[in-house]
Amino acid sequence: MYIELLIVLASFTIGYIINCKTINIKYIYLLLDILLYIILFIMGIKLSMIDNLNYKLIVIFNDGMICFFCIFFSNIIFLICYDIISSWKLFTKNNNHTSHKFHTIIIKICFLYFASIIGYIVGLTKWWLLYHVQQTSILFLSCLLLLIGIVLNKHKLKINHFFINIRAVVIAIIVSISSLLGGFIASWILKLPANIGLAISAGYGWYSLSSVLLADKYGPLIGTIALFNDLMRELSSIILIPFIIYRFPSTALGICGSTSMDVTLSILHKSSNSTIIPFAIIHGIILTFCAPILITFFIYHIK
Repeated sequence: MYIELLIVLASFTIGYIINCKTINIKYIYLLLDILLYIILFIMGIKLSMIDNLNYKLIVIFNDGMICFFCIFFSNIIFLICYDIISSWKLFTKNNNHTSHKFHTIIIKICFLYFASIIGYIVGLTKWWLLYHVQQTSILFLSCLLLLIGIVLNKHKLKINHFFINIRAVVIAIIVSISSLLGGFIASWILKLPANIGLAISAGYGWYSLSSVLLADKYGPLIGTIALFNDLMRELSSIILIPFIIYRFPSTALGICGSTSMDVTLSILHKSSNSTIIPFAIIHGIILTFCAPILITFFIYHIK
């Protein structure tokens, strides 16, 4: 379960060690954007590969949205409270949020969604090569982390910033507890066993893990609901981050869940500055370690 985590962390470390003085950072940001679109495209392909999706779409959408709203908004409520009582001066005078024009953000969001939609449409062709494309997502994530490591090196971010990071730990704890609360509420609304709701909530955006574990135990329908819930977290985070990160930086980080260390990391970085990167990585690592432990516990040890 942790092989993917080790691969992406190794990629990040290599990127941080590499000294690329001759490479213009603008080209690195361009590559980061391209990789993000590719990852979202693959995500769309994965969604199209769900068995009997058309027949189960209403159930998946209904139950998945209830799970998502309960879990995601539980996160937001608790994280906003934390932002209010604990200020985080993430921005500097040279990095003001006003530089992000509203129309630019909207266009960016549309393109991100468009990448997933195109991936979904392409996936419907069931072309045999697409089954292999799905397996390349870890490669692109590794490349993304490699580039982010290079960016950190260029910004001279010291390695000790990754270890003196109480805020990231607190945010991860808040996300974990509030997610479980939201999952419990969702299971009550849907009249599901509490352990299923808790297991779904413990995915923290790691859809490739939660969907597989839950599908193996409870069947493809529950697995797909877990997948939908975690995909919605990822996509919603991408949409919300640019709008809320200036006023509620802890919330912007927390709602990303485990994806703050990979897919949404570049969005967090571009919407703020490099200061957030160590917080995002530590936060993502904590939730990534917790996810398989908690999901397995709720599935196999709680009836």
